[in-house]
Formats: sequence, structure tokens, C-alpha cells
Amino acid sequence: KHFEGVIPAPGAFNELDKAQLEALRRQPEKAAEKYEAYRFKEALAESINLARAGNKYFNDSEPWKSVKTDKEQCGTTLYVCVQTIYALATILSPVVPEAAKKMAEMLDAEIGTWEDAGTPRLKAGRRTNKPSLLFTKIEDEAIEKEIARLGKTDADKPKPEEERIGIDEFARVKIRIAEILSAEPIKKSDKLLKLRVDLGDETRQIVAGVAKQFSPEELVGKKVAVVANLKPAKLMGVESQGMILAAEGAKNSLALLEVPKDVPNGAKIR
Repeated sequence: KHFEGVIPAPGAFNELDKAQLEALRRQPEKAAEKYEAYRFKEALAESINLARAGNKYFNDSEPWKSVKTDKEQCGTTLYVCVQTIYALATILSPVVPEAAKKMAEMLDAEIGTWEDAGTPRLKAGRRTNKPSLLFTKIEDEAIEKEIARLGKTDADKPKPEEERIGIDEFARVKIRIAEILSAEPIKKSDKLLKLRVDLGDETRQIVAGVAKQFSPEELVGKKVAVVANLKPAKLMGVESQGMILAAEGAKNSLALLEVPKDVPNGAKIR
């Protein structure tokens, strides 16, 4: 507006200008390193950091004030901002290619090479194109119209019916009551405890993933439901000869399926 759409020539760079030019040099290099390591989320974060730095630079430089008091300084600010926008168009092109292309077109430029992003490339005196919005805000009304056009949402769809089993299959599972005699942590695991349980006619060792919900001391003496006819399996190198039953609650909480103390050890759940 104040420079008739032409990139102004910069004057002497002050400390704010120098800091932004350093960010302009540094951030594309950082983003490139992340892309080369296939760390795409971090690469985008480094790109956004340049945008944040540019936004802060613009606000701190206050060109809307300097245009009235020091037009040369205002021109320097806008020159640095234009270089930042061009750098952003380049380093954001892998993520938002269409928006990046529009940014470059507003500067009457094309997306450059990655090396172009780190130094001021657009010369003073270059005429820019009329700016336009990069993204269009999607109003609630438009969203509702699209939902109606698509029909039912996932929430409206009937849930798939769970697979059902016959009584003969269920009868094969032997669930018995067991009293926990002892409990101890398993080395190198923050989830597993090694339990010794009394099934009435025998004692067994069971590995249970309850260490985050219960301390060993809390478990001793509890009477719980156990799947007693599972094949033995090794967890963290420790053999487990059954499975403790528990209900999963909110935020990964667990509640053991307990029974009154007077139910005898080994009693079957039918």
C-alpha cells in the first residue's frame, strides 16, 4: 500500500532485523535436517517456528507506526517480512503445496530450492501481486450441509453385532475362585506382578498385568476369579498358569472380579 506494491530497498538493519534474518537462515536448515531424518512432525514444527518468529518480528517492529515516522525503517521491516514469506512458501510446500504456491504467486515468484529459503532472494524493486486469503473459513452452515449430503454419520450407523458362541464353547472355559497368597513385582516390568494363588486342591503361579492399579500388599488375601484351564504361557520369562479376570473402567482403571471370603477356594463359576 505505502510502497505501491513494490518490495522496498532495505536500510541499515537494527537488532530486530538481524534476529529475524538469523531465524530466516537457521529454521530452513533445521527443518531440512528433520525431513532428511524422516521426522516429519518435527520438520513441520521447525517451519511453524519461522512463521511464529516472523509474526513476532512484524508486531515488535510496528511498521504501521514507522511508516509515519521513519519510512526507511518501515521499508526495511517489509523487506525482511517479504523474504520470510518467501522462505515459508518454500519450506511449507511439502505439507501444504497449494497454499505455498499461492504465497509464492502473491510475491510474483515460484517456489525455490531449499537453499533459496535461507537467504533473502527477492530483490528490492520487484513488484508483487495483489494479496488474497490463503484459506477460506468453513462456516457451520456449510459443514451441516455437507453432513446432510453425505447422509448418516458414523454415530448413526448400527454397531456390528458381536460374534456369539454356543453353550458348548463357553463350557470349555473353566473359571474358578482362587485366593491370592502372595504377590511380587517382576524385574524390568512396571505392569506385571507374579502371584501365587490357592485353587483349593492346588496352588499356581499366575502373571497378572495389574501392577499399575494394585500394590502387592493390596492383593494378598483377595478372592478372585481365575481362568483355570488356559495353557501355560511365559510373560517376561515368568510362567503363568492361568489368568485373573478383571473389568476395565475409565482411564485404564481395573477392578478385580472378587467374591465374598466365605466362598471356598476352587469353587467353580457356572
